[in-house]
Amino acid sequence: GILLFLGGCGEPQDSENEEETSPAEISLEVWICYDRNVPGAYYVFEWDNLAEKYGYNIEIQTYSEQEIKDKLKMAVVSNELPDIFYVPGGAYPEYLFEAGACIPVQEYLSETDFKEKYLLPYEDGSNYIIPCMADSYGAAYYNTELMAEIGLEIPSNWEELEEMVQKVHQYNEENGTEYAAIELGMKDKWMGELLYCMTALSQNQEIYRRTETGEASDEELSAMLTEASGAIDRLMKLGAFPGEYMEIGEPEAVRNFINQDAVMMVHQTSLVYHLIQNMGREGFAAAAFPGCGEEGALYRVMDMNYTYTPGLAVSSGSEYQEEAARLSVEFALNVNRTNVEQHGYLNMTEEDFTYDGSSFPQIEFIHDLETHAETTDAFLFSGFVQENGDDWGNLMKQFYA
Repeated sequence: GILLFLGGCGEPQDSENEEETSPAEISLEVWICYDRNVPGAYYVFEWDNLAEKYGYNIEIQTYSEQEIKDKLKMAVVSNELPDIFYVPGGAYPEYLFEAGACIPVQEYLSETDFKEKYLLPYEDGSNYIIPCMADSYGAAYYNTELMAEIGLEIPSNWEELEEMVQKVHQYNEENGTEYAAIELGMKDKWMGELLYCMTALSQNQEIYRRTETGEASDEELSAMLTEASGAIDRLMKLGAFPGEYMEIGEPEAVRNFINQDAVMMVHQTSLVYHLIQNMGREGFAAAAFPGCGEEGALYRVMDMNYTYTPGLAVSSGSEYQEEAARLSVEFALNVNRTNVEQHGYLNMTEEDFTYDGSSFPQIEFIHDLETHAETTDAFLFSGFVQENGDDWGNLMKQFYA
């Protein structure tokens, strides 16, 4: 963590305390997500800027998304939540709302110009999340150097994907290499869940969509899952994945892809900036998952956030709720500006920003996904309540094993 004791000249916000509180007396603990799914280090350093501006003492703890999920579950039970904490998207945060762990923040959001789709309230009509994470969709990434070395083209459908896997296997046998056709890290379960959902969506979109809304019959759901399982099983038998994929975590899988150990990887679009930093403009290509891109630039887009956009929540147990909420809103607006102006990410507000950076085809692809989305579907696992999501994740891990 980073502990800051900075005496700034900014004006403090009103505290809930009856007596006047000086900025230096206000201490806030922040748990923020900072891993490869976050666009850049400014997600951490922006708290430094705010601490200096207002003169608050801000203690920052950074965690990966899985770590923060685990810590929040324990912190709610033990009543040890920090003042401000990141919550993942999807239906996952519902238990926090039900436990009364977060304060309603619509009063603070009403003063902003966030787009309506980022301000979906909970079923009780209140907003508990201040959106701060860039939009993220499912995508396929390809290592362009390996593609050129082996003589491959980006597959547009499932049959071409299987052909690509076969060509990689043949190339390895002929050249004594050990490239993985598809990078996979199942130690954390998440990558396998995404690959499975993308496979189901690409092969049977109609039933997949009805599954999201609960309209699919048991027979249809069973048929879709069986079809997806069969497709993944064929990839396994073709040797598509790294030899030790059950022991590889998601961070290691990303490193393997960057280090040219694998041709393809399925991940979120929010990973693009990390890949650009490590692989450069020409080092990789971003594309629709096979079967999810149509002629004429129409896409079947999988929204990783589903119900709730990832963002910040303020603990109902915080001594400085007012300061924490206003600080979180300012943080979210500042990182949104940086996301758009410096990196070309999608704008979460109605304010006009200009992207002055170099135009990367991978960034343009993300904009194309949203602009030309024929359908926007859910990442099914993110829509489950926590207990059901854990159960499905464990079943998925057993399936890949």
